[in-house]
Amino acid sequence: MAAAVVKAGWIRPLVLRLVLSPRATAALARFQRVCGVREDGTPSNPLLHHFFHFATNLGDEAFYASIMPLCCWLGGYPLALEMICMFMLQLVAGQVVKEILQLPRPRDDRIAVLEHHYATEYGFPSTHTMSGYLAFHFVALLSERHAASHPLLFPAALLFALSISTSRLYLGVHSVADVAGGVVLGWGVLQAWQGLRHAAVEALLHPTAGPGAVAAVVAAFLFLFPRPAAQWSSAPGTTAVILGVWTGVTLGCSLVRGLAPSTFASVPGSLASTPAPVHVLRALVGYLGMLLAKVLVKALARRALGGPDGGPVDAQGHVPYGVDVPTKLWSYGAVGAAAVGMPLLWPLLGL
Repeated sequence: MAAAVVKAGWIRPLVLRLVLSPRATAALARFQRVCGVREDGTPSNPLLHHFFHFATNLGDEAFYASIMPLCCWLGGYPLALEMICMFMLQLVAGQVVKEILQLPRPRDDRIAVLEHHYATEYGFPSTHTMSGYLAFHFVALLSERHAASHPLLFPAALLFALSISTSRLYLGVHSVADVAGGVVLGWGVLQAWQGLRHAAVEALLHPTAGPGAVAAVVAAFLFLFPRPAAQWSSAPGTTAVILGVWTGVTLGCSLVRGLAPSTFASVPGSLASTPAPVHVLRALVGYLGMLLAKVLVKALARRALGGPDGGPVDAQGHVPYGVDVPTKLWSYGAVGAAAVGMPLLWPLLGL
């Protein structure tokens, strides 16, 4: 219903004109040429090519699913919950707007498309660009915790965000309007979160609703999330990854709170208070546990939902929504729960 209202109104046609603007399209093509991308897609500047490929990975869900555990292991559960909530809000808001407006990615012959991972998703806004605001939020949290901040932290966050957003233009997967929309919507989500963060984190640290209520809300959201019938889209699966990590973290925190209240309430001291080799071993054990949890739950989910062979796939290798979405929700939920549960194992392992 929301999609029909917006498409029938003035918002979608207006944004569509911006997305397909000839002037903006020409500017995007010029940007690629300046950066050394030829029209046939071959790069003439290997250094920039590898830099932008690296930068775009900083905005992927997999990167944040990998880096968020460090917030918990080094900064404590409140910091981890703040970051995972901000991550979830930014990317879910972007995915919902994409599905409502249903605007195309760049499709001009002058633009070389160098990445195809998200080709089945709509373009506006750029959720990679929105994810760049997490760096600013992290800097703000550090400044709040330590009542001061290093003068290089904000420039580093700005470089982080700009690198991600410009990488989407370099790769030809987003228009200038997509990136600008990501900047505006990401800023709006950040401002909204600033007003809600204390109440939201307090509710997660000391919940009145049980874990089942969280799982039920997430399941209902994914059930109602649009599933394009005409063409397979990775958007429902991407949203399941985001919500899966958040759900796993939330349920994992409930488990830790019940089993080890002192561990849950503690805030780690300075990094120097623990020897560096111990930090490295904890990280290795933690990431190994997360990997095993994902592999095991994914295998069990695919077998339960798709049968012994994992279920059917289409000619392009796409898994049906009925198998893909729950599998990603459960497997990445296991990743999130394993991440926040790892501190329970460290004393048992002498770490």
